[in-house]
Amino acid sequence: MKLNMSVDVFAGSIVVDPVCLSKATEAVKNDGYVLLEEVVSFDSLDVLLEQMTRHTSVASWYA
Repeated sequence: MKLNMSVDVFAGSIVVDPVCLSKATEAVKNDGYVLLEEVVSFDSLDVLLEQMTRHTSVASWYA
């Protein structure tokens, strides 16, 4: 699972493609897990988990 991460040098933060994040979040909501082999790196997994805990659902995130 590629989250298409990039670094915003001006903001000093990691930017994740929202479409990829949405698909990853939906996969976790439907299956309850993410296969580690589908994650590009542990950094990708950290970002995914952080985003998932920050937002209760993808729908509320895009609202």
